[in-house]
Amino acid sequence: MHRYNAAFSTDSKFVTLLGDWAPENMQVKPLGIDNPLIVNMEGPILPFGSVDIQPRPKAGPVMSNQQVPTFANASGQFISVLANNHSMDFGPIGLSHTIGHLKDANSHFVGAGEDHQSAYQPLIFEWCGSRVALLSRCETQFGSAVPGNGGVAALNEAIYQKFPT
Repeated sequence: MHRYNAAFSTDSKFVTLLGDWAPENMQVKPLGIDNPLIVNMEGPILPFGSVDIQPRPKAGPVMSNQQVPTFANASGQFISVLANNHSMDFGPIGLSHTIGHLKDANSHFVGAGEDHQSAYQPLIFEWCGSRVALLSRCETQFGSAVPGNGGVAALNEAIYQKFPT
């Protein structure tokens, strides 16, 4: 599966926007959702009991999660939006764990990456017979990706750049 041209295709005319996924250490039952899902992954996904990964100092709360969403249906396809103010709460190590967990769950993600280029790439997928590009950006704070370093994609002039078709 190539991350930017997702093997995510559906004929469903509906997409569920779940909002913030932030169960932290609570166990969550599988979601009974059949159509494609877009979820804001509010905080990194860390291994259970990861006390050795320290939060980075920032204003406001620090959030992390121990699981990705799971589904009652067989496909379980979903897109995780990572550009938000909590994705980098545990720094590059937390982001790396998050990306690993999402890949293991066959989730597609957008809005952050372990390098500058991947953080700003759109996620391109087929939906109802059309190609769709999804961008994810957030305000410039708390770990924005810059040349030479990964992080979250900031809402800046890069949103206007043209991507190859």
